Amino acid sequence: MAAPEDAIQQALCPILVGRAEELRIFDAGLAAARRQQGRAYVLAGDAGIGKTRLAVEVRDRAAKSGMLTLWGACSQAELALPYLPIVQALGGYLATTDLLQVSHRLGSLANDLSRLLPQLQPASPAETGADSADRKLRLFESVVALLSLAAAPHSSLLVIEDLHWADGATRELVDYLVRRITGASVMVLITCRIDELHRRHPLQPLMEDWRRGAETTIVDLPALNPFEVAGMVQAIFQAETVRDEFRDLLSTRTSGNPFVIEEMLKDAIDRGDIFRTRTGWDRKPISELHLPRRVRDAILARLDQLPPLQVEVLRAAAVMGRPCQSDILGKLVNEQGGAVEAAVAACVQYQLLAEDGKATGRFGFRHALAREAVYDDLVPPERRRLHARAAHVLADESDGVEVCHHLFEAGEWAAAMPLALEVAKRAADASAHGEAAALYERMLPHVTEPSRRAEILWLLYQRIGELGEWARLARYLEAEIPLLEQAGETAGAARLRLGLGRSYMNLERRDLVWKEAERARDLLETLGPSGDLAEAYVLLARADLLDYKNRAGVEAARRAVAVATEVGDRERLIEAYHYLGANLFFAGEPNEAFAYLDRAIEEALAHHHLGLAAEAIGNQIEGLLWDFRFATALARLDLWKRTIPEAIRPRAFHWREGMVRWRMGNLDQAVASYRESARGYRERGSVKQVAEVEFLLAVTLAEMGRFEECRAILERSPVMTREQRVTQAWAMMRLGLDSRDLAGALAETTVVAEAADWPLRQRSWVAEIAVEVLLAAGEIHRAQAVAATVSPEPVDPYQMRMEGRLALAVGDDQFAREQFGAAADFWGRLSGRLEEARSRRLLGQVMSRIGDPAAAIEEMRRAYHAAVRCSAGTEMRLAKEELMRLGDTIEPTPEQVKRALELLHQPAALSGSALLGTMNLSMDIDAAKLHDVLEDTIRELSRGSAGEEVESARVLLDCYVNRVGSHEVVAERLHLSRRTFYRRLDRGLLTLAQRLGQLRVPAAI
Repeated sequence: MAAPEDAIQQALCPILVGRAEELRIFDAGLAAARRQQGRAYVLAGDAGIGKTRLAVEVRDRAAKSGMLTLWGACSQAELALPYLPIVQALGGYLATTDLLQVSHRLGSLANDLSRLLPQLQPASPAETGADSADRKLRLFESVVALLSLAAAPHSSLLVIEDLHWADGATRELVDYLVRRITGASVMVLITCRIDELHRRHPLQPLMEDWRRGAETTIVDLPALNPFEVAGMVQAIFQAETVRDEFRDLLSTRTSGNPFVIEEMLKDAIDRGDIFRTRTGWDRKPISELHLPRRVRDAILARLDQLPPLQVEVLRAAAVMGRPCQSDILGKLVNEQGGAVEAAVAACVQYQLLAEDGKATGRFGFRHALAREAVYDDLVPPERRRLHARAAHVLADESDGVEVCHHLFEAGEWAAAMPLALEVAKRAADASAHGEAAALYERMLPHVTEPSRRAEILWLLYQRIGELGEWARLARYLEAEIPLLEQAGETAGAARLRLGLGRSYMNLERRDLVWKEAERARDLLETLGPSGDLAEAYVLLARADLLDYKNRAGVEAARRAVAVATEVGDRERLIEAYHYLGANLFFAGEPNEAFAYLDRAIEEALAHHHLGLAAEAIGNQIEGLLWDFRFATALARLDLWKRTIPEAIRPRAFHWREGMVRWRMGNLDQAVASYRESARGYRERGSVKQVAEVEFLLAVTLAEMGRFEECRAILERSPVMTREQRVTQAWAMMRLGLDSRDLAGALAETTVVAEAADWPLRQRSWVAEIAVEVLLAAGEIHRAQAVAATVSPEPVDPYQMRMEGRLALAVGDDQFAREQFGAAADFWGRLSGRLEEARSRRLLGQVMSRIGDPAAAIEEMRRAYHAAVRCSAGTEMRLAKEELMRLGDTIEPTPEQVKRALELLHQPAALSGSALLGTMNLSMDIDAAKLHDVLEDTIRELSRGSAGEEVESARVLLDCYVNRVGSHEVVAERLHLSRRTFYRRLDRGLLTLAQRLGQLRVPAAI
């Protein structure tokens, strides 16, 4: 076995990647063989797809389980020994056993078998006079007998490799074995290449027969998916991660073929594209991967066996690139009629071409690498000639994109350029941004005039920006802008610097955003007012907003308003109003801020700039929430929903929807909105936004008491910005407090310093939970120091609670009562149920301390019911515990019971149910116990003696425990009318709630 170093240099994958489903099938086959239920399996797939590697894994598993393993392979030689794989496999077995004993046990069959295996000593003289059919049957039966004999002690696995190369005699024997081992302790595993099986291949009828029969299982081995391709790369290079773009490039170029993956990586090592460093492996930026010579030669060797016209057709298909009709291929090779159709049919038979599954009558290469090998083998003049011919043939049949491609490849730039511009514009108008960008990229090498080049680059920037490929865009602009400036193209270069600044903005490289925006502004100021100058100030205002330099952002945005107004650039004016409003809000001037945001939204909607409207609405909603204007935020959310069509509604809608729901205490809805937003961003590949949303999701799950889900998100989500770090810390403090991990929560309190320059409301939000943690740990002085970092504000409920907690800690109960009461009333007026629940619970604790138990119980009950309405599991539990301490209880309600039953088979969701809090079980680890209590109680009621109670319990049993079907299905099954069914359902929920109220389930330890 090669050393790890050698394995890497060879780019060989040391492990089996993927194939879990196939291994499950083969493991079942091995287990069946050990039960004397023998079966044959055919592992079929393209060359290099991993058949042998998987067969080796199956053999190793069989050997580990104590089975005898036999292995034989067919030969590719034109003249091969008949029955070669069987001779190899059984010969290997006989070499390790007592030949005399085997011959004795085989009896007369040893005579027949000795013709294949001369090492066997016949037990009796060979029979003479039998006809050939009888001799063949006895030979085949003797092979079955020896296999059964070999398998007798522990069962066996026989692997037959590469059956597509087998001679006729071997195929016949294998077919006999397949049909005869069904009652033996033998599993037969056969591998064959499907790319070798053209329609006239002699194995094809046998494969079709096996597919129809019951004795054989055909396992078609698929290509690896992109994630499995990444797994191979990680295993080869011992890397923790593989970048998405490299994974996708490798997956696309290799079509997920493991052999080709290894060959391409080896080729990249040899070329120096992948290289070793002191700390491991690294790679150059790779935009393409070369076709390895071994793969190329193997494909071209197949073409050497074909007649000239078939080769010409394949070359024409390689130049076309995509599937096309045979008459188009005929025009390219100057041949029409039946000859071309026959050539195409032959190429299909030899599995080089295949009919396109999406369009009947169109043919293309079966494998992208075969097309590439044929295309690369064309000499340049012939390649250009065929491309020119293709452009002419497609001129009246294509939408223009293909014609442009062929003209470019033919070197006919003058004809290609105007058509490419027209086609790219059509593609962009149709939102085909990738196609448009590809065309602009093809044009660039042939555009030398600076102003024209700057124009093409700007068009390319817009299209790549629509694709969200900001790193790719930044690399382009970084290289091109200095060249334009050297050529004196100041205006075009300045505009592109704005594009580079926006790229850096999306890449979170904010220091470079200011640099590019300021350089563009300085250049553009010398040229006078323009839309680009207004955009430079908008970009500066946006960068200031993200870094909380809001006074500077206000000044930049006001300048943007002035310039955009002067030049009449409405889009820039809308953006200027937007970022002026946003900066004003965080600068502490909310009324003026919302007025400007209103203007931005109204202007955008009036002139149908829906994307700008959505951005402004989203930021206004966030500001309204921090300013505690929940009703207005809800109205703006409704405006967003009414005015922005769902098809173009950005993922940020669900993000802001989640924030509104969370702040108003609709936690279930908030979770659904956040998940939808994260899904949308994940599909787009927006890692930063996914993390942003998931941290807010974690906050919400912590509030609901769904600790394991919260913890899983916090562990998997990367922190990419300072804001995300603070949100993550908030969620971890909440999680630590509520799951009784005080040490974990305490470790996160230092993050308050990272929010020192945040706007006041956000600082209050972070500081309050840090104070709560510090006080829980008994660190009063540190808590007071944190509180001192927040400037006092008359109406800030977070500050009210923070001051109340500090007062409670030093024994100032009266002041604590005032602060908690004010905070509770504030949140109650806003319908902020979650924060009201928390504030009233604290108020109840103070009332208990000052000796007013009745008032304490009243506040605790109000806290509990507020928590129930928003599914805040932790607050429900804490309020319940306080009520029990005060000698009061809260009984389960039928509505709580119904909701819990609906979640009965969803453990994660059940852990946040209101019923769990009511029954005083641990919110983190006892959802399973609640499930058992509900099911056991329903079953107990259904076995009772009270008639209607029993019938009602049976309704619950079928609806929620057994999940027989919908209410209509259950009613029909129990022979109940609709009215009777719902009466019994309601009665059952009430009875179950009453019974649960009588239980005293101890909390889990």
